[in-house]
Amino acid sequence: MTSPSIQPDSINSLIDSTVLSFAMLAGMQLDTFDPLEDRPMTAVGVADALGVPPDKLRLLLYSLVAAGLLRVEGDVFSNTPEAQKFLVSNSPDFMGDRHQTLANEWSQLSLIAESIRTGVPQSRTDYSNASEEELEKEYERIHPQTTRAGADLVRRYDFSQFSRLADFGGGSGSLSISITEACPHIKATVIDLPSVTPLTQRYISRMHASERVQVQSADIVTDVPQGTFDVAVLRWFIQVLTADQAGRALRNVGRVIEPGGKVFIWSGAVLDDSLISPVSSLKFDLTAISRFDEVRAYTEQQYRDWLSAAGFEGFTRETLPDTQSILTAQKVG
Repeated sequence: MTSPSIQPDSINSLIDSTVLSFAMLAGMQLDTFDPLEDRPMTAVGVADALGVPPDKLRLLLYSLVAAGLLRVEGDVFSNTPEAQKFLVSNSPDFMGDRHQTLANEWSQLSLIAESIRTGVPQSRTDYSNASEEELEKEYERIHPQTTRAGADLVRRYDFSQFSRLADFGGGSGSLSISITEACPHIKATVIDLPSVTPLTQRYISRMHASERVQVQSADIVTDVPQGTFDVAVLRWFIQVLTADQAGRALRNVGRVIEPGGKVFIWSGAVLDDSLISPVSSLKFDLTAISRFDEVRAYTEQQYRDWLSAAGFEGFTRETLPDTQSILTAQKVG
């Protein structure tokens, strides 16, 4: 008795998912889901709302149906509940503005083999030596996401107990601005590299937030910041450091957080200890091959160990709907 022949099921599934992923990306880039927020529409109606040719858009709409993001009855399209919640720009859970990040990441993923073959990152990223123009462009790109992240953080956790916040690697300061808008009793300090903080200061001034958000220049890997704080936030920061740098940075964070204070680490690159999930963290690992020499996603256990060595206890990990993680711990009293 012969065994069934092996079929390329996994290969075909991966190819198909790539096609539908790019359909989603195009839908996000075109704001395709916004016109369908209030009522179903034909392809011509959606195209008129977006100002694009209906014949070409119709092809995309059917692909988005196949992707599970739209429904179609006859020739009338509507958002699925998932698209309505996460891909309509008026929603507080909006994810559609991540299209630039996705496009960049997917471009970097195409360079994996060459980066491995040559041993040289083919899309190298160096924040410490980036020009002011490059940094400003990056911060403008992620500003909407970072602003929503601040609002989301104070919705998920009780910030009424805090008064002095340290925003490590805070870049433009938009996270601190968002948090202090929601919690006026909090005074924040954005702590970042000397090459970044002049831009931070200008951005905070432009947003008329100077009274509640201050700026401090420091390399947290090597420097102990000035002052003491009762809460620290590190969003998308640790994963751009090497493992040694991450441990040193968190020890310096621990030195300025008062006993009983808390740290929040928000990251899309926290691996389960199995090293094979979540896929979003594997994505960071693979893009890191094309961007950095040593940086990679770190495991939950590594974060536990680093925080423990820095004087924190009570570690928790919350996984968000988009599979990013928020890690929390409390400074030992």
